[in-house]
Amino acid sequence: MAWLIEIVKRGYYVYSGQFKPKTQTLFAIPLQDKTIIMMTDTLELLHWYLRTYKKGELEKNLPDRLLPVFEFLKQNGIIEETQDGYRLKIGLIR
Repeated sequence: MAWLIEIVKRGYYVYSGQFKPKTQTLFAIPLQDKTIIMMTDTLELLHWYLRTYKKGELEKNLPDRLLPVFEFLKQNGIIEETQDGYRLKIGLIR
């Protein structure tokens, strides 16, 4: 359960391989050979910030605990830049 501690500390965990959560509190984003695991409410909160704030405002208003998640998802192509802000490239339907 060390991965759960990493989720609490960083907001996400990178699992090498495929992972299917057995609970609705976890959300898994499959990539090519790994899976990003995070708490569903963290992703939903980040999604709210992405919809609420424009590009220049987002970085100022994003809580410190969401910043590593935002940066990691952006680097891995899950968050994309738009003309005036950012958007998630995945749906939040479980």
